[in-house]
Amino acid sequence: MNEKRIESLVKLAELRREISLYLNVDGRPQDREARRNAEENIRTLSSIMREEGITDKTLETVYSDVEHVISGRNNKDIIIAKLEEAFRLKTEQKISQEIRTEITPELYIEGETADLLYHYFDLISLDTSENVTLVFDTCRKTAYSRPMLSFQHTMQLMEKYPNLLSNENYAHPGYVYKESKQHTFEKCPICGGGGVPVLQSVCL
Repeated sequence: MNEKRIESLVKLAELRREISLYLNVDGRPQDREARRNAEENIRTLSSIMREEGITDKTLETVYSDVEHVISGRNNKDIIIAKLEEAFRLKTEQKISQEIRTEITPELYIEGETADLLYHYFDLISLDTSENVTLVFDTCRKTAYSRPMLSFQHTMQLMEKYPNLLSNENYAHPGYVYKESKQHTFEKCPICGGGGVPVLQSVCL
């Protein structure tokens, strides 16, 4: 697994978020500095995606439309909210596919790389199968290095998609998650000892 590659992909996601934030602000055009930053970000994102070979004609067209909207040169009848959604989802899809390629061969993901991935998850939506699969796979592979983050993100997925573990590939086909109260134990429920707390991720 190329950790530097993952780091560079996460930086692309950060650029994507900054551009989306600009597009989602009402009352464009904004101040000149904000516009200049947004123009630089979309050009940088488009250039790196092209250099990395993780773009396509459809995405290039979306990037071109975004740049025109930001610069005020838009001569199309574009609904900005729909453009931003296409920009966000298509960019996330490409980046998530690349990250998944990096982590798929791994059985275990160590701490620093895990932190990068969980930061990436804070930048994306859980509205696409690519992202859901990536998050779930990461949770399984970081259960030891980052048990609390693994647990929290697994539960977030289960609450959003209760049938996530219902297919034949898992231990209990047909399982549907139902919300239940989580318990925090201050001492061992068996012997009553204090000891050192151990975080336990979800067993998948």
